[in-house]
Amino acid sequence: GGAKWFIHNKGLHSTNGEMAWHSACAHAVGDELCTIVDEGTSDAITVPVVTVDKFLEETYPSSSSSELPLVHMLKIDAEGLDPAVLQGSMNVLTQNRAIMVMFEFNPGLSEKGDHPHGMWGRNGNPRVTLMEVTSWLDDIGYDCYLDTHLPDENEKNKGVLEAPGLYRITGDCMSKEPSVRGWANVVCASRKYGNVAERLLELATIVQT
Repeated sequence: GGAKWFIHNKGLHSTNGEMAWHSACAHAVGDELCTIVDEGTSDAITVPVVTVDKFLEETYPSSSSSELPLVHMLKIDAEGLDPAVLQGSMNVLTQNRAIMVMFEFNPGLSEKGDHPHGMWGRNGNPRVTLMEVTSWLDDIGYDCYLDTHLPDENEKNKGVLEAPGLYRITGDCMSKEPSVRGWANVVCASRKYGNVAERLLELATIVQT
């Protein structure tokens, strides 16, 4: 009677098809070298990619051709390509069929000296800002919050100030691109499901920037 996990050997992106990926993808889950590379790259591996919308349509067919299945949590961690996965989730998000959405914001990935990659940050390819993404999510009915990295004991001893767990972004609570140490997550809740959105608001800190 417990929950079941199903693993699908596919990548998620903004398009459907195949893409060349770094050879590190074949050896380690979560390796930050695991990213899209140019076609013809030596030792690259070919991985089928699909949009979230297409995956849901094919995997969980609905009796209604226009309505996608309800997703309780759409969690994305795509090593800097999170905006592309969100773009491929256009239908499920605009229909408010995802109650909550969580994705990683890590602008530092595009600024690495050895292996820069990803869409966030100054050198994003193509560059996408968090404010652009959260503004779009607001327009289609989602409240978003920055889930910050809290300092560990070593950082506290060095004088790094402790930050609240959730900063509200939506509603001009955050009007400029945030600067984060390392990485942070962004958590969003559909206003269609008021009890969830209200609970996040209760947990959040409002900081006018």
